[in-house]
Amino acid sequence: RLSFGLFVWHGVRLWALAYVVENYIVSLHKCKDRSMVPTLGPGTSLLLVDRIAGRFQWYREGDVVEVLNPMKPTTTVVKRVVGMPGDRIMVDRDTIITIRPGHVWVEGDNVIESTDSRSFGPVSASLVRGKVVLQLHPFHRMGRIPNNMPWHTPPPS
Repeated sequence: RLSFGLFVWHGVRLWALAYVVENYIVSLHKCKDRSMVPTLGPGTSLLLVDRIAGRFQWYREGDVVEVLNPMKPTTTVVKRVVGMPGDRIMVDRDTIITIRPGHVWVEGDNVIESTDSRSFGPVSASLVRGKVVLQLHPFHRMGRIPNNMPWHTPPPS
């Protein structure tokens, strides 16, 4: 028979394991906005996020990442990496910037409905929480997240 103390001990161990997995290995992200349509959504998408990739910066241009929102740091957003350190990004017709070391440029696939680096500038790599690897819901869209940027054209040299 399981005593109350042993029950609590196992509960604490389970909670600690869940905490480590959620914060350092993989986590779930619920994406509700339309900024990543057509890749995600429309509607609510449930995503699997690889936290190890975020911690060690194992992502590249074209990957979809979960980022702490620079404008509201208590929330996260899902965006695509469009520029890595050293890349030149055309912000508008008259402005080209170079991404400085330790930063990335992120944009939503739905540029009309996305608040992203075009609004808040390059994002510190320390704000990238992880790489989105799978869409789990809705079930008819379940699968790997594509690494592509069909709308993106590099600035002139």
